[in-house]
Amino acid sequence: VAVKTTRPDKKTLITVLANELRVFRHVRHPNLVQLYGAVLNATTSQLALVFELVCGIQLKMFVTSTSSPPTPSSRHCILIDVCCGLWY
Repeated sequence: VAVKTTRPDKKTLITVLANELRVFRHVRHPNLVQLYGAVLNATTSQLALVFELVCGIQLKMFVTSTSSPPTPSSRHCILIDVCCGLWY
């Protein structure tokens, strides 16, 4: 799993993470990372979101790779998949 948390010194970020939780708890799409749940520490007001861990290289690194750049066909498939995830 991957865990995204707020830092204890950044209380305003809990609002941002709470909004992310509101959105992701309703989203189920194969092109988007899956939210498994959230944990709230009541004593410190720290929020943690638990996501599916996605292994591999970052999209930016893949697309801008100079050693083995993706083909135009691969770039097109990636673009379609990203658009489908955003449209959802």
